[in-house]
Amino acid sequence: MNSNLKKNQFHVYDIELTALTNKVNNALEIDSLWNEVGIQAKDYYLSFAADLEEYCTSETVDTSSPNIVISPNSNMYSPFLAYQICFMDTARIPLFLDYQRNFFEGNHYAPKDNFIGLVEFFVFTQVKNRSLTKTEKRLEMILNWVRSVKNGFTQKNEIKTLKWIGEPSELKKLSELVSDDGYTVTSVTFRNVFTDKVACKWKKEPNTLAFLIHRLYHEGKIEIDQSGKGYLKAAQNYFSDFSKGRLSQIILKDRIHEVISKYAEKNQKNRERVENWLDSALEKTEKLT
Repeated sequence: MNSNLKKNQFHVYDIELTALTNKVNNALEIDSLWNEVGIQAKDYYLSFAADLEEYCTSETVDTSSPNIVISPNSNMYSPFLAYQICFMDTARIPLFLDYQRNFFEGNHYAPKDNFIGLVEFFVFTQVKNRSLTKTEKRLEMILNWVRSVKNGFTQKNEIKTLKWIGEPSELKKLSELVSDDGYTVTSVTFRNVFTDKVACKWKKEPNTLAFLIHRLYHEGKIEIDQSGKGYLKAAQNYFSDFSKGRLSQIILKDRIHEVISKYAEKNQKNRERVENWLDSALEKTEKLT
């Protein structure tokens, strides 16, 4: 990000993909580490690889380049911000966040003046779910940095997030079914929205997604992390269409209306597909009439 750096060089606080990938790969080889944290190394790798592929695709990255620095304006910025924090010295976290804040220009999840909110609500949760060592210390350093920067400032643009309150096994199964039918890139993409607060690109028609989120909310399987209404407003922070980009609250609401009433007959297959997913993944399901 530093324009004064020569080609093939990067600042110590840039998020450089080759260096970060090497750190992840080194961790994968430490068997005792995975036994201690209770996470499957394979699952961790698949999640990281999916994020890496999505970033490179969305940003049209030349993977042959010797140094690839994550753009702070990418919609895939926060997952890599979290990964970097997970694999760096805890004492350097505040300095790293200070550096990154200077270059943040805003993206789909937070405007330029809300880098603090991005860190507090998105990155904090992602670090909590992805950190392999000194997790509590890392989280403490993040919150201490947020407090020091806020200095009494109250966030006006609180980012609504979705929370899975069903059984974890239900979410895992549902995410796999969605992927098997070709609606997401990997079997963990849909699940990561709720576990890691990672954005999801929906590969097919958005009507199915809108109805799925609608059904999950009314099934009592998802809720909004922050108090109040607005599950569609929370959903718009995480889901985008491969061809049309952001799926806003208004678009999702319109799609639900189309599926349930306006074009009900035309969307019969979309409803049936969602109901089949829920029947297979959820322990109890009462269908809408």
